[in-house]
Amino acid sequence: MISTRKSINAIKHIALAGCASIAITQGAVFADSRDVDFDIKSQELSAALNAYGQQSDQEVFFIGSEMAGFLVQGLEGFYDKETALRTLLEYTGIHYKVNQLGIVLIGSAANAPAPGFQKISYNTNADFEAELGAYDADERADEADEFSLDEIIVTSSRRAQKLQDVPMSIASVNPDDFIGIGLTSLEDIIDYVPGVNFNGGSQAGQGNITIRAVSQESFIPVTAIYVDDVPLTTSTPFAFGANVFLDGLLGDLERVEVIKGPQGTLYGASAMGGIIRYITKDPALEEMRGNVSADVSTTKEGGITQLYRGTISTPIIEDKLGITVSGFYNEKAGYIDRLDPVTLTLADDDYNTSEIYGISVTALLKLSENASLRVSGMYQNTQAYGGNSVQFDVADPDNIVLVPQLGDYEIAAPDPGFNNLEYKKADATFKYAFDWGEFTSVTGYAQHINPALTDPIIAFGAVIDFISGSPPGTTTSIPVLATAESEKFIQEFRLSSLNNDTFEWQVGLFYPKDETNNVQLAIAKPQELVLNDSQFPSEYEEKAVFANATYYVTPYFDITAGFRYSEPSLDADFNFGGLLITPLVGQFSASENVTTYLFNARWRVEDALSLYARVASGYRPAYTNTPVTDTITGQTTSSIVNSDSLWSYEVGAKGSVLDGKFSYDIALWTMQWEDFQAGIQLNGLGTSANAGVGQSSHGFEGTFNAFVTDKLLVQATVAYTKSTLDEDSVTLGGVARERTRGLPDWTASLLANYTYTIGDIDAAVGLGVRYIGELNGPYLGDPTRGIGFGLNRQFSFGEVLLTDLNASFTWDDLTLRLYATNLFDAYDFISGGIRLDGLGNTTAGASVAKPRTIGASVAFSF
Repeated sequence: MISTRKSINAIKHIALAGCASIAITQGAVFADSRDVDFDIKSQELSAALNAYGQQSDQEVFFIGSEMAGFLVQGLEGFYDKETALRTLLEYTGIHYKVNQLGIVLIGSAANAPAPGFQKISYNTNADFEAELGAYDADERADEADEFSLDEIIVTSSRRAQKLQDVPMSIASVNPDDFIGIGLTSLEDIIDYVPGVNFNGGSQAGQGNITIRAVSQESFIPVTAIYVDDVPLTTSTPFAFGANVFLDGLLGDLERVEVIKGPQGTLYGASAMGGIIRYITKDPALEEMRGNVSADVSTTKEGGITQLYRGTISTPIIEDKLGITVSGFYNEKAGYIDRLDPVTLTLADDDYNTSEIYGISVTALLKLSENASLRVSGMYQNTQAYGGNSVQFDVADPDNIVLVPQLGDYEIAAPDPGFNNLEYKKADATFKYAFDWGEFTSVTGYAQHINPALTDPIIAFGAVIDFISGSPPGTTTSIPVLATAESEKFIQEFRLSSLNNDTFEWQVGLFYPKDETNNVQLAIAKPQELVLNDSQFPSEYEEKAVFANATYYVTPYFDITAGFRYSEPSLDADFNFGGLLITPLVGQFSASENVTTYLFNARWRVEDALSLYARVASGYRPAYTNTPVTDTITGQTTSSIVNSDSLWSYEVGAKGSVLDGKFSYDIALWTMQWEDFQAGIQLNGLGTSANAGVGQSSHGFEGTFNAFVTDKLLVQATVAYTKSTLDEDSVTLGGVARERTRGLPDWTASLLANYTYTIGDIDAAVGLGVRYIGELNGPYLGDPTRGIGFGLNRQFSFGEVLLTDLNASFTWDDLTLRLYATNLFDAYDFISGGIRLDGLGNTTAGASVAKPRTIGASVAFSF
C-alpha cells in the first residue's frame, strides 16, 4: 500500500505496550512532579529518549521507526519530568500520553501505541509486567491499520520530516505490502503511484521510469535511482544508464520514496523528473529480528516462478554495534514461446525467463552518544533471456489493427541471446550530532555492468542487404555484442541545523567521479561484414556546492530557498569503425557551469491541512556525442550535445477530514523543458542530439485514502499528464503541438483492504486495480515540409486495465498469503512500435502484459 502500516503482529515483549495502552485516559498526568537533574546531550531522538528514561526513572514506550532521523537539542539542568519531555519533543511533531499506570506513550499522533513500540525503560520487573493484564489482539490489529499522512516520516529533503509537512509530492511505499501478493518488481509498484510511468518491460531490470512528463529522451537518465544516499544512475550517455535500473524491492527495506519533480538542488544532475530512493533498515541494536519467506506462483501460458527471501539483524554489542544480512533468490518464469523464424516450429517454450539474486550486509556502530558509523554493501545480479514482445500483422500501415502475427504469446525470432545486469554498491555514512546541528559524511561506490547479446535480424536484415548491395535474404543473422560498465565514486559532506520552527539550514559539498566503458560489435552473417566496431570509454566528474534555508515567518508559515552550483565535465575517447559508422579516432571533452534553484512556500493551515507552492529546476550535463552521418540525407549529428534544463511549478494540498478517516494528497504542476537532449535514429543506429525545441507540459495527481469502516481501507490514485512540442523540430522529425512520445494522458489505481479475524487468526482480503491510458506513439512529423521522412506510424496500443486479488492469514509470527495478479487474464499491450524501413517493409511489435498469475507465499518473522 502507498503508506506506512504497522505490523499486526508484535514481538512477544511488545505485548507490554499493548496491555498498558488499554488503560489510557486523557486525564492521566505525570505522578511525580519533582525536578530531576538532567544531562542529555544533543543527539538522535531515540537515544535522547533512552537517556530521559534512565535519568528520570520513568517508564517510556515509543515507535522506533517514528523517531528515526530526528535530531534534538540537549537538555541540561533541573526540570520536572513533563517539562523535560516537552523540551525534547519540541519541533518534532511527536506527541505523548500518560496512562493510568504512569507509563509515557510516545508516538507521531496522540494515540495508544500499536505493536512495534519499543520499551526503553531500564527498570521494569517481571512482577510489574505480569500485573498489566491480557493483550487485546483484536483491538491492536484495528489500530495498526490506521493511516495518516501526519504519521509517515520521509527523508526526501535530507532531513526527517512528516510527509504532510514536505512541500512537494512524494509517495512513501512499504514494499512488503506488495511483495507478499506477487508484485515483486518496481514496475508493479509504479502502476500504483500517480504521475509515474514505466516504459519498456521487455526484460527484468530493463526499461526507464518517467515521472510526470519528463520522458526518457536521449541516453542520460532523467530519473535518478538512489540506495539511501548513494546514486546508482550514471551521468554519462555511454553506459546504457537510461535503459537499466536497479529493481531492488527484495532487500531489507524500510520504504521506497518516489519523489516527484526536479530535484536539482539536493540531488544534482539526472534528477530532472524526480528520484526513486530505496531506504534500507538500520541494523538492530537491542534485540535480534529477522524473517524468512518462500513464494511459488504459476503463470497462465507460462511456467513456475519461485522466490525465496531471508533477513537476520542482530546486535553484536548491545546498544553499540549491530549487523544485518539479507538475501534473496528469484527464478521468474516466462510465458512467450519462441518459434524458429524459418520453419515456425517451437524452438523455446516460455523463453523469456530471468534469474535474479542478491545479498546485502549492513553494520551500524554507535561510536558515542553523538557519533555513528553505518557501513553497507550490496550485490545484485539479473540474468534475462528473451523478452515479452510479440509481432503483429500490419496489412495497412495507415490503418493499424493490433492482431498478433502468430499466437497471442508467440514470436518468430532467432535465439535472442542473453542480457546480464550486475549491480554492486558499498558505502560508509558517518554522522556526528552537535548541540546545534548534525554533520554527515557519505562515501560511496557503485558499479553496474550490462553485457548483452542480441540479434536484430528481423528489424534490420533487409536494410543491411540494401546498404551492402547484397541480394535480398543474404543476411541471416546480425549478432550484436554490447557491454556497458559504469563505476561511480561519490563523496558528500552535509551540515544541517536541528529541526526547529524558527530557521533551518543545510549546506553541503558533493563530488562524483563516474568512469564508464562501452564496447559494441555488430557483424552481419554469413558475410562476416563488420557493421559496428566501436569503443568509447569516458570519465565524468562534478564538483558541486549546495545550500538551502527555511525561514519560519510564523510557526505555521515558512519559506525555503535553495541552490546548487555545479561544474560537471566529461572526457571521452572514441574509436569507431564499421560499415554503418563513420570511422573516427579521437578524444573529446565537454564542460560547463550549471546552477539550479529551489523556492518553497508552506502554510500549515491547521494540524490536518498543509498547503504549499514549489518552484524548482533540474538539468542533465552536456556530453560528447557519437558522430553519425545519414548516408541518404547527409544529416550529421553534432559532436557536442549541450546540457538541457527545465523549470517546474507546483501547488499542492495535503490533509485529512472526518477525524482522519479520509486523507488526501493532491498536486497541480506545469513544466517547461528547453532544448532537450533527445534520441534520434540515423541509418538505423541510435544516437542523440539537442531537439532544438522545448516541451511544455502540465498535469495533476491525487492520492486519496478512506476508512470506509474501521476494517475497510480504500486507497485511490489518479493522474493526468499533457505534454507537447513547442515548435517544429527537424532533428526529432516532430511538429509543433505533437504529443510527447511514450506517455499516457491518464493513469489511475485503486487498492482496497478489508481486515477481519477468524478465531485467533488475523485475516485480510485485498483488491487492486491499475489503469494506464493510451500511450503516445512516435513523432510523425510532416514529410511534405521536410520534417520527418514518413517512416513512423502512430497508433493506439489500447488501454491497460489489470486487476489483482489477495488474501492473508496470520497466526502469531506466521503469515500465509494467496494472490492472483491480472486476475481476469487481460491481454494488453504495454509498449511497442511500428516503423517502415525505407524499402517498403514494415516492422511491428509490442510487449504483452504478464498473463494471470496465481501464487502463494509463506513468511515467518522473529
